[in-house]
Amino acid sequence: MRPTFLFFSLLVTVNLIFTAGECFGQSEKLPQTIHSRIEKTAREIRTDPLLQHGQWSCTVLDIAAEKPLLKINSEKSMAPASNLKLFTSAAALTYFGKDYRFSTRVGYSGEISNGVLSGNLVIVGGGDPTLGSVMVKKVAGYQQILQKFAGAVRQAGIRKINGKIIVGVSFFDPFAIPDGWLWVDIGNYYGAGPSAFCFHDNLYYLYFKPAKFVSGPAAVVGTEPKIPGLVFRNFMKTGPVGSGDHGYIYGGAGGNIRILRGTIPAGVKKFSIKGSVPNPALLFVRLLRQQILQLGIEVAGKDSISREAVHFDKEIFHHQSPPLSEIIYWLNKKSINLYAEVLLKHLGAAEFKIGNFASGLKALKMFLTKQGISLDGSNLIDGSGLSPQNRITTMQMARLLKKMAQGAYFKEFYRSLPIAGSRSDDGNLAYFCRRSAAANNVRVKTGFIDRVRAHSGYVKTKSGKLLCFSMIANDFPGAMRGIDKLHEKLLIALAEMR
Repeated sequence: MRPTFLFFSLLVTVNLIFTAGECFGQSEKLPQTIHSRIEKTAREIRTDPLLQHGQWSCTVLDIAAEKPLLKINSEKSMAPASNLKLFTSAAALTYFGKDYRFSTRVGYSGEISNGVLSGNLVIVGGGDPTLGSVMVKKVAGYQQILQKFAGAVRQAGIRKINGKIIVGVSFFDPFAIPDGWLWVDIGNYYGAGPSAFCFHDNLYYLYFKPAKFVSGPAAVVGTEPKIPGLVFRNFMKTGPVGSGDHGYIYGGAGGNIRILRGTIPAGVKKFSIKGSVPNPALLFVRLLRQQILQLGIEVAGKDSISREAVHFDKEIFHHQSPPLSEIIYWLNKKSINLYAEVLLKHLGAAEFKIGNFASGLKALKMFLTKQGISLDGSNLIDGSGLSPQNRITTMQMARLLKKMAQGAYFKEFYRSLPIAGSRSDDGNLAYFCRRSAAANNVRVKTGFIDRVRAHSGYVKTKSGKLLCFSMIANDFPGAMRGIDKLHEKLLIALAEMR
């Protein structure tokens, strides 16, 4: 029996050495107590019952060191969910610069004589995702935007338009939904697709009146803004008091039929969920017509959305978005899928003169390659991470974070990441790492889709070192909070390093 025991002991020893070598880089000799604690925490996460049938990957890099501090399955392909937004926002910030703004222009073709425009009112969309936004603070809301645009028409001396109102959307292609998005997502606000003319974050509020009893029908009250022609087939039910939003809106891109399923809570007079607008440019032009009519300006022709390039003879109004740094701030703080997809198409339009998903993804891959990041193991489907088919490695993510920390726009990029444990931050992560050394220290982008939870960002150690990290769990059962707690343990341990 003794030879068998000796062989088994040797096997265990070799395995432990291999695991430690896989987990920790050899560039630094950490104090034994620190090394042991991080190693122990990493092992606990890796062997936790939540991950018994799942996968977990982790990479931690010291910004000032060459070799990885910690790596576990760091080259495995993982679904990143919204962590993918860090790729897109980093590429856009680097490519366009922090002060770049997107434009929407208003003008007219023809001539004005005695207040009559013999021609068309023309609005050209330039891919501003924030026009009339409800997500971005300190920008004009959609009603203010309508008033500004209509007011510009009046200030131009126009009292009657003999032609029509045309909105040009040729800057991007007409396909608003990536191939890899799910049917359950695209009718809801977080599945709103990019357009050359975005309006009100391409979302609407859908209001219900719940029944007085559980399982009773929840009646549709209306939408805000009003969406002309939108038809609802309503199967929404009433859930228990305090049960929250479990309602879903199903419908294809560009279509006007929406199927409503799930539950909304009892015990309130009115309850709202958010849906994706089928045609934001059409919604805008119809609301603009109403606003223009309220100013006493007559419009003779019909509204028109043009997918061909349109031009005007004279510009009367030029609206600019907030600077790109602010757009990226809200993109990452609020994890806005629409903004990521708009920026992806902008990358394609800038690099290849084609504003579509394919060119945007090609430009994004070029950016990553220029940063020295290998694309091996990646599969990029969109710019937001909403598709469950996306794949990256935590090593790719950590290397990008390290590159950004050494780049010209780190301040803006770092600022856009939610602050763990902060009650005042716009990222709403007060629950994460609260009352620990990681609270108000860790900057982290979260990601979540079904059976995927990801955290990537930066942490400062007690000794003042800046580390970047990426942790992704796939195919775990139960709620995401269980994975959150595992990730919190490691981030707290890293924050307490001396």
